[in-house]
Amino acid sequence: MKNIESGITVDTSETIDALKKQKLKLKDEIYDILKKTNDNHLKL
Repeated sequence: MKNIESGITVDTSETIDALKKQKLKLKDEIYDILKKTNDNHLKL
């Protein structure tokens, strides 16, 4: 992904957009997991 964004690897804009959306989705999932873990930890 970094190589594509940096211009090292040439790819289609559709692929780049799809990878960016996938990256954002993964970040959202990680945030949700961390938030749930933190909320559960605070309940203890």
